[in-house]
Amino acid sequence: MQLTTLRNTLFEILLFPTCLVVGSGAMFFLLYHDLYVEAAYFAIPLSVMFLVLVLERLHPINSQWNKNSGDMSTDLYSLVIVAMGLEPLMTAIGPAIAVLILSMITLPSSFSIFVGVPFWLEVLIVILMIDFNKYWYHRFSHTNAFLWRFHSSHHSVKRMYLLNGFRLHPLYHTATYFLAILPPVVLGASQQALIMHSVVLGIAGSFQHANIKLQHGPLNWVFSTNELHRWHHSNIISEGCKNCGAIFSFWDIMFGTYLKDLNRTSSEMGIHGEEFYPMNNYWKQLLVPFLWNRWIAEPMKQKKDTPDS
Repeated sequence: MQLTTLRNTLFEILLFPTCLVVGSGAMFFLLYHDLYVEAAYFAIPLSVMFLVLVLERLHPINSQWNKNSGDMSTDLYSLVIVAMGLEPLMTAIGPAIAVLILSMITLPSSFSIFVGVPFWLEVLIVILMIDFNKYWYHRFSHTNAFLWRFHSSHHSVKRMYLLNGFRLHPLYHTATYFLAILPPVVLGASQQALIMHSVVLGIAGSFQHANIKLQHGPLNWVFSTNELHRWHHSNIISEGCKNCGAIFSFWDIMFGTYLKDLNRTSSEMGIHGEEFYPMNNYWKQLLVPFLWNRWIAEPMKQKKDTPDS
């Protein structure tokens, strides 16, 4: 094996686990010792995102995926609204909502099932709990027609790169918070454990959509990697309903939605019926759930009823 080939192979194998271990390990250490927590909370995920953006240009899976095809503005709008606006808002008001829920079921605001639990174990439980909840909500979003209206915008992409991981309908993202993250908050999860989940998700999520050629090997059985997640964006429905895990892939393995085929490239990305969908218009995508019959069902019915020429 030539030196260049060996270097590339080591890079492709080690990049993701190195970033995950170093980033999450640093955050855990700083949380445990209460050092620079707020700065690290932003700096670690942003550093990984910047690294991914650079490496997408230097070592891409598909160089064509690095070209803006009129979709980048949609991804940037969603990044600003969801990640920079809605996410901090939900994080800020979440504890108050949890206190309200506890009062409604006559439990004190200090209620916690994590009293006496070591911090490392609380972190593990919280991350697994949130990811389990996200898996099922995500999976149902592909099988429930109403939920698909809100989730469809995330699949209105024709390429895989870092930024389209942030293409989310605000109402879908809000529901994700209430269904996946709020439960452990109500159960008394510490802010530190929630920060750890956010950082781990930020690192893993950055690589999940990354247009970087990587080899994950046995990690594909644990994490929802970009080798797996590209199948989730296939416009073939049977493939697009697979690999629903946010951080972990073992939920897919356990519940029958796992798809791994490294011997062929995934099918064309997009959504079924995309010719009627505002693929690269974020503002119209916000209205899609409320104008579903007009933009999706009726045009598709017209096409079905039109005889072949």
